[in-house]
Amino acid sequence: MASSAADTLSRRRRPACPSLWAACLVVLGAGPLALPREARAQPAAEPTPEDKETARELMDQGHAHFKANDFAGALKAYLAADRIMGVPTTALGVARAQERLGHLLEAHDALLRAQMFPVHPNEPLAFGRARERAAELDKDVAARIPSLQVKVAPPDAKAELRVDGQLVPEAALDLPRKLDPGEHEVRVGAVGFATVETKVSLKEGEQRSLDIGLVRGTAPDAPAGDGVLRPLWPLVLAGAGVAGAGLLIGTITGGVSLARARALAADCPDDVCAPDRQPDIDRTIALANGANASFVFAGLGAAAAVVGLFVGPAADTPDETARQAHGLELRLELGAGALGLCGAF
Repeated sequence: MASSAADTLSRRRRPACPSLWAACLVVLGAGPLALPREARAQPAAEPTPEDKETARELMDQGHAHFKANDFAGALKAYLAADRIMGVPTTALGVARAQERLGHLLEAHDALLRAQMFPVHPNEPLAFGRARERAAELDKDVAARIPSLQVKVAPPDAKAELRVDGQLVPEAALDLPRKLDPGEHEVRVGAVGFATVETKVSLKEGEQRSLDIGLVRGTAPDAPAGDGVLRPLWPLVLAGAGVAGAGLLIGTITGGVSLARARALAADCPDDVCAPDRQPDIDRTIALANGANASFVFAGLGAAAAVVGLFVGPAADTPDETARQAHGLELRLELGAGALGLCGAF
């Protein structure tokens, strides 16, 4: 009988101590994560002889496509070689193909990269020639890049300007914007004004000015938004509150449970306790279970806060903006063997 009672007591008491440490590990794991050393950016390795031979073959393919006026195929081959080597000759090949495709902005960037490539002792003569050729070509490409300046009235409209879907920074709203030649979509929106959408075709070297007058609408329009995920602050605050309360309660009840478990261990030699200590054993186990439940709540709260920070909806539509303005409804759901944190936003 003593052996049976000891086994029962042992089975009941064991979760008290390990459960607290396990729960603490879960909560601590919800904090900022250290980036593994292997995941940090490392300097580019020196290309192997195999890499160099592959890059030479890709450059030959690019030259063949370029001569056949297949500039898209040439760009694909040049880009692959440039990713391997990243030297002036490969950057020049990329720029030449992009220039022929009308991608003048990207060609300009590649030409600058070729020119700024550091000069190394005993480097191939082709690198120096590529820098010189890039400087010559860049003068022509830079002069051919057109620009578009959008002027919005009234000036106090606090408009949001998008060109080809890209949000123009507020500080650059009234400034000429460099673009590739061709057709571009312009969209201007502001609260209280009807949204204006139009298309503009730019020629090489053209400097176009576009005047857009906004008209007040019968109902305020929501701003276009920038497509960036917004934090759901009600969810963040609620999750942080649940996490903090769970952590505090779990720490207190877990500490009390550990203290009681140590006292029982001192009073029960060889894990055999007198029958009158059974209520103390039950209370210790109840406190341990309470600590575990509190840490579960803390983990759910921390997860909800993280979701609110990084997985919020983009405020691109009036409905989504209105949902954010009206806040968030949260509720906890308990079921058989399950615990959940639910929300509506």
